[in-house]
Amino acid sequence: MFVEECRRAVMAAPLTGLDALSKGVWQAYGAGVLDDEETGVLCELIAARRACSEQLARAPRRVGSRPRTSASLERRRSWTASGWLPPAIAARFTMGEAAALAVIIAEAAKAGRCGLPIGAIAGRAGVCATTVRNALREARRLGLVRVEERRLSYARSLPNLVTIAGRELALWVRTRARVARQEGGCKIVMATTNLHFHSAARPAPAAREKGIRGRESDGLGDARAGLA
Repeated sequence: MFVEECRRAVMAAPLTGLDALSKGVWQAYGAGVLDDEETGVLCELIAARRACSEQLARAPRRVGSRPRTSASLERRRSWTASGWLPPAIAARFTMGEAAALAVIIAEAAKAGRCGLPIGAIAGRAGVCATTVRNALREARRLGLVRVEERRLSYARSLPNLVTIAGRELALWVRTRARVARQEGGCKIVMATTNLHFHSAARPAPAAREKGIRGRESDGLGDARAGLA
């Protein structure tokens, strides 16, 4: 009965409480409550329990990908449908990878190259950092982009610089950037090249006043003639 209680206590005890249980087992053995076989079984159980707890404590904590929230999904879909990738090229990537590439290409079209960190690209596109790395790796393999690494030391580096390398993609991006500049909308006014247009079309103020007075006098004369 006492052995079963000790066994249950060992299985339920945390890692910090195993030392106290081991001390209690040896005290019970010294008092004659436990024999050699029972003491050996409990000591082996405590040792196995301690090894298992230490292994779980040393195991790295696995963190999943970015939570799939409605906001991240909206950003992902918005960038995928933004038109920065030709359909033939976008078909080679997943929706998340296409969204990440769209962020990179839009930044490169604006500044000539993209120097955003991986985390910033992932945040804008609504994806995880692994998806951004996979997209860059595949785009680099296909010859679509050129990645320049900027290492400061063995363990430190600045964000990579990504430039557009594919000819088809570069032509598409130039067209898309021109459309993006025109999306704001404006009214284009074409000025005339005739410098004398206004002066020829409209008479001088003195001539206009003289013409008005002449018409008024003619009308007054006609009215007087009608009365006569």
